[in-house]
Formats: sequence, C-alpha cells, structure tokens
Amino acid sequence: MKRINTLLFFSALFCLASFSAQSQNFWQDIEVSPSLARFGDKEAWPTRYRTVAVDQDQLQESLRFAPDERSGGGRPVIEIPLPGGGTERFKVERSPVMAPGLAARYPQIQSFRAISIENKGGTGRFDYGPMGFHATLQTKYGEVFIDPFDQAGHDAYAVYFTRDVAVNQDLIPPMICGYQPSVQHDELLEEIRNTPLDNGHARGSADLQDVRIYRLALACTGEYGKFHGNTIPAVLATMVTAVNRLNETFEREVSVRAVLIENNDQLIWLNPDADPYINSDEGLKLLSQNGPAINDIAGIPPTAYDLGHVFTGGCSDVGGVVSGLTCTSGKDRGVTCHSSPNINAIVRRVMTHEVAHQFSASHTFSNCPDWQEQAASGTAFEPGSGTTTMSYAGACGPQNVAFDSDDYYHSASLEQFINYSRFGTGSTCGTLETTDNHKPEITLPYEDGFYIPKSTPFELTASASDEDEDVVSYCWEQFNLGITSNLGSPTGDAPSFRSFQPTASPTRVFPRMNLIVNNQSDIREVLPTYGRALNFRCTVRDNHPGASGVVWEEVGFRSTATAGPFLVTQPNTAAVSWEGGTYQEVTWDVANTDGELVNCKMVNIRLSTDGGYTYPYTLISETPNDGSAMVPVPDITSDSARVRVEGARNIFFDISNADFHIDPATKPGFAVQPVSAYRKICTPTSESFDIESIAYLGFDQPIQLDAAAPFPEGITFQFSAGQIQPGESAAIELSFEKDVPNGLYELPLKAYVDGVDTINFSLVVDLVSTDFSELALQQPINGTDGVGLSATFNWAGSQNAAYYEWEMATSPVFGATTVETASNVAETTFNPQGLFEENVLYYWHVRAVNECGPGPWTEPFTFHTQNVNCSAFQSQDIPKAISGSGLPTVESELHISSQGIISDVNVSYFKATYQPVNSLRVTLISPAGTEVILFNKNCGNTVDIALGFDDDAPNPIACPPDDNIVFKPVEPLAAFIGENTAGTWKMRVKVATAGFGASGALQAWKLEFCAAGSAIPPALIKNDTLYVPPAGANPITKNQLEVLDQDNGPLELTYTIVTPPNHGTLYLAGEPLETGGHFRQSTINAGNLYYEHNGDEALFDDFIFLVEDGTGGWLSPMKFNIRIDENAPVATVEPQPLEGLNLYPNPNNGRFTVELEAPSAQNWRLSLRDLQGRELWSGLLPTGSTRKEIQTNALPDGLYLLHLAGEHDGSVTTRKVLVSSSR
Repeated sequence: MKRINTLLFFSALFCLASFSAQSQNFWQDIEVSPSLARFGDKEAWPTRYRTVAVDQDQLQESLRFAPDERSGGGRPVIEIPLPGGGTERFKVERSPVMAPGLAARYPQIQSFRAISIENKGGTGRFDYGPMGFHATLQTKYGEVFIDPFDQAGHDAYAVYFTRDVAVNQDLIPPMICGYQPSVQHDELLEEIRNTPLDNGHARGSADLQDVRIYRLALACTGEYGKFHGNTIPAVLATMVTAVNRLNETFEREVSVRAVLIENNDQLIWLNPDADPYINSDEGLKLLSQNGPAINDIAGIPPTAYDLGHVFTGGCSDVGGVVSGLTCTSGKDRGVTCHSSPNINAIVRRVMTHEVAHQFSASHTFSNCPDWQEQAASGTAFEPGSGTTTMSYAGACGPQNVAFDSDDYYHSASLEQFINYSRFGTGSTCGTLETTDNHKPEITLPYEDGFYIPKSTPFELTASASDEDEDVVSYCWEQFNLGITSNLGSPTGDAPSFRSFQPTASPTRVFPRMNLIVNNQSDIREVLPTYGRALNFRCTVRDNHPGASGVVWEEVGFRSTATAGPFLVTQPNTAAVSWEGGTYQEVTWDVANTDGELVNCKMVNIRLSTDGGYTYPYTLISETPNDGSAMVPVPDITSDSARVRVEGARNIFFDISNADFHIDPATKPGFAVQPVSAYRKICTPTSESFDIESIAYLGFDQPIQLDAAAPFPEGITFQFSAGQIQPGESAAIELSFEKDVPNGLYELPLKAYVDGVDTINFSLVVDLVSTDFSELALQQPINGTDGVGLSATFNWAGSQNAAYYEWEMATSPVFGATTVETASNVAETTFNPQGLFEENVLYYWHVRAVNECGPGPWTEPFTFHTQNVNCSAFQSQDIPKAISGSGLPTVESELHISSQGIISDVNVSYFKATYQPVNSLRVTLISPAGTEVILFNKNCGNTVDIALGFDDDAPNPIACPPDDNIVFKPVEPLAAFIGENTAGTWKMRVKVATAGFGASGALQAWKLEFCAAGSAIPPALIKNDTLYVPPAGANPITKNQLEVLDQDNGPLELTYTIVTPPNHGTLYLAGEPLETGGHFRQSTINAGNLYYEHNGDEALFDDFIFLVEDGTGGWLSPMKFNIRIDENAPVATVEPQPLEGLNLYPNPNNGRFTVELEAPSAQNWRLSLRDLQGRELWSGLLPTGSTRKEIQTNALPDGLYLLHLAGEHDGSVTTRKVLVSSSR
C-alpha cells in the first residue's frame, strides 16, 4: 500500500471552512487486511470498525487557523468520520496539555478540542504527533475512538465505538488496582467529610463554574519508552494522547484539567536497563520509586508539580495502583500499567481510575469475591463489580455486572473528587481558571419517606435547567450501602440496581422497560421483595466544553412487604380485543397499596400502542385505587397495545403482560370524563373541576350533565353548562362548607343523551379541614406568676391538627424576641429543653398544622418567672489532686459565715478531671451532715466533668458531661431545704471503681443559695369602656384606664399591647401602635394615647394589654373595651370626682360601710376588686341613697380597691380598702 505522510493525513481529515460554515470531505473509506491490525494480539480491539484514509494536502493549512481555546474568533469546521458511515462536523480549537515551554520544544505534537455543530452537546478531543492521530468523540450515537490501524506505520485508521471493544481477558489482566490508602489519605478523607460546604456546594449540588488545573509530572519506565517509539518525541506524543484523553473525562465529570510540566521530557526513560525503576512489571513496587525518580534522578523538585504518575508496560500484579493524594507529600505515588498499546483504551479503563484515587475517590463496587479487601465500605453503592470508572467491572467473576467499566464516575466518586479538589487538600495546589459556564439546577418532585409496594416496577424522574442552554444529561443511581450480597439476592439495604450511563432522558424505569415489556428479570436490577430503604441520587451534567457543571439531588423512600405486588390483571393476554369509542374495564390487584403505608388512594391508567414502551394516551386520571375502572377507548388502530396502571402521586406501576388489539370505532357515540378526577381540598372553600367530552364518528347530539345521586350535606355543585356539544368541555364548581367532616368522598355524576347512552363517572375529593378553632392554651395559665426555671406547657388540641408548633418569646411580637421554638409536636404538651431566666416575663403561643399548612397562632398567654435573689460562694482550697491508683477519696471545704434558712440550693458549677469519669461518685455534704449524691459513675470513658446541678433543670445528666450545662443531680438538692446556710460545706469526690492509672483533680465548685421573692404588683384603678363615634377618634384618659403602684410612679408603669384593636388604631403621640408596642401611664395622664375607629360597621372593639412596673411587679393580660357609638362625644369633659365619700371601718375585719354626706343625685355602680383587677363583688348605690354595707368576711387579709362609677356623668372614684382579721 502506498505510504501517506502522517501530517498530510490530517489535512484530509480536517477542513478549514475559510471561516465559513462550509467544510469539505477529505477522507475516504479504504480496505486494509485485518492481519495488519495494530494490536496483533487483540488485547483490546474493536469487533467492528471502519477503516479510513484521508487526502492530506489541507491538514497543516486547515489547523494553522485553529485559535487557542481561551481566545475569540472563528473556529475552523472539521469533518470527522463516524463508525457507521458519514461524518459529523466539529468546530476546532487548540487545547494544550503541555506547559508552554514543553510545547515550544515539541511543536510537532498538537492537541485540540472539538465541539459539534450538528449535535448540541457533542464534544471531543484529538491530537497528532509522531505516533499518528488519535481522537475521542462524544456523539449522539455513543463514544467514538479513532486510532492508527497498525503499529508498523501504515497510515490507515480505525474508527469505532468504544462499546464494540472486546477486552481479551486472557491477555489483559482484570482491572485490579491494588489501591493502598495511606494513613494520611484516611485522615484527609475524614477532613473532607467534616468540612462544611458553602451554600453553592451543599450536598446535592456542586458549583463547577471554574476549572482547576493541576501540573502533572508524568514519568515512564524504560520498558514503556522502548515500546512506544523509543524516542523522546514519540513517547511524549503518547503521553499527550493519554493526558488529552484523561482531560476529556475530567473536564466533563469534575471540571479538572491536567497539564504536563515544563520539564516532563526529562521524565522519559527509553532504556529499561538504565532507568531508575526496578521491577517495572510490578506496580506495587513502583509506588515508592516514582518520587525519587522524579525528584532525585530527574532533578525536578516537588514544588514544580502538583500530581505525579508513572507509565509502565503490563504489570503482573495490578492494572494500576495509587497510595498518595494530590497536593500532599505522596502526590507522585500513582502507577498506570499499559497491558495494551491502545493508549485511549488504557486511559479510559485504568488511568481515569487511578488518578481519581489521587483525588480521594475510593472504589464503588460492593462485592468482588477475590478482591473484597479492596472494597470501600463508605462508597460501595454499586451491586457486584459495579460498572462506573471506580468499579472493578470484569474482575469479579460471578459478581461481574459488566466486563469493562464505563467512562463516567458514580455520583459518590464525583462528590469525593469535587470536595477534595475544591475544599480539601486538593484546593491547596494547582490553579483556578474561571469560565463563563453556570452550573445547572436540578429539582426532584418528591418528598422523602414515602412507601412503594414490593415486587413492583417504579420510575424516578427529575427536571433540570441550564442558564447557558447547555445540553444536560441525567444519571439516576442507587445510593444505598448494605451487607455484601450476591447479584440478584440483596440483603437488607444492599445495592440492587446497577448504574447506567447518563442520558438525555430525566426518567429512569426500574428495572429497564425492555425487561418489563418482555416479562423478564435481571440479577443486575432487582426489585425489592421485602421491606427496605431505597435511596437514589440523580446527577445532572451540563457537558459544557472544558468546564462541565455537575449537580445532584437525592430522594429516599422505602418498600414494604405489607403491599404488593401491584399487578394489572385485565387486559393481560394477547386474546383481548377492544373497539374504539367503547368503554372497557381495566382491572388490577390493589395488593394493599391503598393501605396505611403506601397510602395510594388513586391511580392513573394509560395506553401504549408500541408494545409498552411509551404511553401517549391517558385513559383516565386519578380514578380510585379500588381494582377496577371503566375507561374510554380512543378511536385508533393498534396491534401492540398495552395498558399501564400507575399509582397517582407515587412512583410504582405495572403494565399488562401481552400486546392486545384495538379496532377503530364502528358506530357514532360519545365519551365524557373529568380531566382529573381526584383532588385533595382544604375546607372551607370552592374548587372547580374540568370535564371533557369526545365525539366518535361525527356524533353531534347535546350531552346533559348532572349529579347521579345526592351529594353529602354541606357539599353543593354548579355546572358552568348543564348541556354541552360533543367535543366541548364544561366545569363543575364544588363548594364545601366548614362543617363537612374530613375524609374521602366519591361524588357521582352522569353524562347522558336520552335514548342513546348514559355515562356514569365520579369525582373523588379528599377533604381536610383548616378549622382549628378548638385549639386553646391551658398551662401555664395566662398571667401565672412565680414560675420556676422550667415548666410543662399544655393546650387543648384540635381534631384537625396533624401536629403543632410552639414558640416562647419575651415580647408578644415574637420574631427576633423568640427564645425557643418547637415544631412537629405530636402531642398537646411540650417541655422546653432550655431553662427560663429569672425575673422575666414570657409570652407563648401555639398553632396547629396539617397537610393544608399552618393555622393561625393562638392569642399568646403570659407567665412571669420567679423573682429570685441568689448568693454565690466559691471554693478556695482547690485544686485537689485525685490519685490514679487505688480508690481514693478527696474533699474540698467551703466555709460560709452568713446565716440563712435554705429554700433553694444549687451547685452552679463543678469541674473535675479523671479517666474515666464514670469511675467517680460526687457528693455534696451540708454543715448538718446531710449528703446528696450529685454524680454517680455517669457517662463513659471521657476525661472531663464541667457542669452544674439544679433540681429545676429540665434534664438529667447527659454525656459527655463537659459542656457547662446545668442538669438534675442524681439525688435532689431539696434535701437541704430548711437547713442553715452557715458552716462548712464539703464536696466529696470518690473513685468508686479503678480508673486507667492517670491522676486527676477536683478543680472548682460553686454553691448558690436562692430565695424567691414576690414583687408587689401594680393596682388596676380603672379599666372602663371608651366611647368613640364611627370613624372618629378619642383619647384614652385615666378616667378610662389607670394603674397605680406603691413603689413606682406613672413613668415606670409600662403598658404592652398584646393584641391590638381589630377595627381601629391606637396612636401614641401620632404614631400607630401595633403588637408589642408600649406606652406608659404617664402617656395616658398626658392625653397622648388615642384610639381612632376605621369607619367599618363594627359596634365594639378592644385591645389586650398587660402592665409592668419595672421591678418585677406586673398585671396579667386584660381587655380594654371600646364602644363605637354615634352619640359618643368627640371631646371628653373631665368628670368631677365624688365628694363627701366615707368608708368605715377601714381597716375592717368582716364588713365595712360606704356612706355619702348627702343623698346621691345619680346611680353609682360599686365594684370591689383585688390588686390584679379581678372583680370580687358588685352592687348598686341608687339615686337618693346615702349608705351601703359590704361584706368582706369571705376575703383573705389584704389590700383591695373599691370603684364607684356614676351612671350619668361617667365619673369614677376609687378608694383603698384593707381587710385585716387581726383588727
């Protein structure tokens, strides 16, 4: 055969379009004897290929105009042959994989990136040099390689799909890599797992808007160099081919690129007898030799590269091996063994695997009998051998899922690789190059935790978008770890579904649809036959040339043995025949899928006409999952019809087992059905359902619509049109009243043409009430005073609630003042985890939640914690050493001279060390000799104790006991109540069981004696109704609202608005007051508080307030009433106080008399109240009267207030009354 100049070969393969969209055909098919095939031994050679030769005259001229990938300008358009015939046109740009100095010394070696202009998303890389031309292309038909056909220099090339490569297992060893993660490697992996990711790189997404470029020091043994050309340029050309092919994978998968270092030609050895490597056919032994070869022999310092690797010939022990990580001291401990001269095949099969190890990626297979020690328990997500790049495909005997790996990483490998290169140690070297690519966005339409039936097919789908309009691909992979299991027989949560290559479809069917259609099974895709967890991750790649964005998201659900298999039972044989325009029955075995776990109440029924692969016809949507449905048959013809019944709002389905026949309609008729028959509805509300009709063979008589039976009480309907023409649609509006009980309702409807046909159908509504009016707060009672450091909260629940949310705050606004929250509270009681602060006013409220969402918050309740005065004392004779041998006891003493009767004692701080702390018993001893055990061999083998003890703490001791948290002691400190504080207190620490031999110490302890006090509350003097004209305003004066306090004046008495008015607005000096707003008694006294009505029809309004005096005294929430009255004055005339009023005896011990000096000119309303404003007695002093006797013998001793309100002039007079039984 005539020899063809290698460089000119490429001009025929590529054609510059003179910066136009035209390209020329410069290649031609040729016949070459298979005996000349490059790989005579057939280690890894395609079973099918196309041989080509090229008219080469245009090569150099064509590629001379190819710009650098970072520059603008036009790209030449190149035609590249495809295996099945024809060509595909690509734009070409230079993409160097050699450092600039190295590339300048070897200009005959070039590398390029190709971007398809016919197939969006199609990319590739190719290179040329002394060893010829090599290409790898991602086409819509599959991955394509182009390689020299022979090794002897004949200029023929093989074009083939990588899927057609047959690996001769007898000539190429299995892909066993001898991976040896070092201690440093394990530590770094742990560091990566514990490193928090920023928002753009959270689990479920990976922001790859940049490319990380690493300097690669790639060496070779003399055996490799001698075989691959035996010259430095020839060997370097094979390295460029390898790195170019490696980058094709790395840029697409993890947005990483490798570039050969400036002096990489110094790492090429050609003489096996003179190279620095011993045992070059043993990869494991080469690991420790590569670093010295690069650093000491070649003289390249470690600072000159980020990543090191060595090529050698075939190895007798491994296919490749790694025991170090990029950017670390072991960064050059990586080996790829070339058991085949096919560079592209070895890179795809071995190098991408090994170098990924150098970026922390571990193996993903789960069962490889002869190499199970190489499995990584934390990433064993693939069944059997696995199939992705980090698998052991082909090496696992009966556990082989495939005999060769695919060229993509499992999402677990992606996560490891990306995290290491972006956030781990791999981010400390290399350089970062920004791009204009944006990562895609992914959404899954699922919430975790749902159930599917056993032994039933299912499908998962995702949606993704890409700002740059890149062509995204989807890859659904199982993400379960479990017990090592044989293929086809998973145990527990072991992986049971293999990974498949990314596709353009966002949906994956489990198992693959061809298996389901043909009623077959596959041990590589096993449906669950028992209850287990099923986790899946969908990875989306945007395949952007040079910097692919990769994101992922997960969903988790379970199978249950209590439901399934879910099966279509009719139609289910080839003997079935349907006629278009008729109604036919579809039946299925519900198999408890409508039960509590799967809880699938409705199904969809779809029709296929291609043998069960696609389902373009929806026969009925969301019909009850009761095992049977009548469905309208479309007017079509098919010999390959199948029916699919699928769980609505779930992922499981089944299809009929055999193709059946559908004949076209034979007589005119009609069909009517709802577009969607089911809806979950939150009541009370109205909902509209669309109803559509179909005409067969020109049927044109009007169709009547009506209810087929009476609807339940509280549900009414109205059709948009009670009569429609065939082919028209109508709507029915359903109204649901508040009192309709929750539940599933089937509402029967009918469509009929008199004398022709009646079609019965139903709407199914699942009603969920949003009426939470039963919800009511109970404990602590509103206005409770003197609450300790913790409390239990109770409320009356709502039958419509699924759960409750609880909040506690220091302001009725809540929001930023909220101090603790709780969600998903299943019961009507809650115990907060934290302790309350002393002397604080708290607000709390609750709201009910169900599947319709949250209801309104209740009006808040309030409580005030006790006013506590505490005295603290700290030990001074510490530390006290605790011996590490024997069972020693140490005591520390605290002398207290102050006298007092104990009402509450706490150990506010205790600190000690001993190993282990669960050997210690800690006891507090009072001067009276009372002993209380605080800590008794609690927790495990920790060293430190740092905590406090308080009977009012919410929780017993939690471990480890070293977070300075206050806990309940083992025995109650209440044992000291009633004793005197004065004397010597002792803290005893005893080693109750022998420790580990190390000494410890009692380092500190503090006592706190507390006494709860009662602050004197303010006194409510007046709280009378304010009268305001409609749309008018009036001030609130002390004649309507007044509080007094014996210790504080009007400036210290602060009102807080708990609930504002509903029909108007409060104004303080012209500024509106809302919830949480404050005003003072002095504000009222000065006339600066106004209420303005909003002008609506309301006759009454109010607001709720409470009062604090600033020293712990307070009045619990109460209502201020407002009356909207058109006769109300706009301005208030100051009423005169009652003159000539006497009370006697005062103090009194059972009764007292109210007496006027002159007969009254109006009725006086009398009200006796306590200091919290609660009315204890009321009566009337009528016009003309002068005296009224009031009994107090049922009242406890104390101060009370008597209010006298004149009915005519609105004046109010208040006097203090003291009841004293000792008088």
